[in-house]
Amino acid sequence: MQSTLAKISSFAVILSLFIFTFTILGMELFANTIRFDFDNNPIEFYDNDNPEKVSSIRSVPDSNFDTFLNAFISVFIVIANDGWSTIYFDYSRVVGNQKSTLFFIGLVVLG
Repeated sequence: MQSTLAKISSFAVILSLFIFTFTILGMELFANTIRFDFDNNPIEFYDNDNPEKVSSIRSVPDSNFDTFLNAFISVFIVIANDGWSTIYFDYSRVVGNQKSTLFFIGLVVLG
C-alpha cells in the first residue's frame, strides 16, 4: 500500500494544482455573475446598491464560482462528469457561449 501511495503521489500533486488553477480561473471569469429572477431568466447586471435588482433575485445556483469552496466543488463536479452540463448551460445563458464554452471544454478535456 505504501508503494502504491508513493507512485500516485506525483499524480495527486499535479491533479491538485490543476484543480486549484481552474478554481482560481473560474472565480476570475465567473464570480458573482450568475443570478436568476422569478421567471428563471438571467439577471445580466447584478448591483448590490440597486434594491430593485436585489429584490428580483430568486436564486443563485448551488454550483457557482462566487467563493473558493463553491468554485472548488464546481470544478470537481465537472472533472467527475457528474452533472456538469447543468453548470455549463447556466453559465452559457448568463455569461455567453464563447467564454463559458472555452472554459468548460478546457476543463473537461484537460481534466
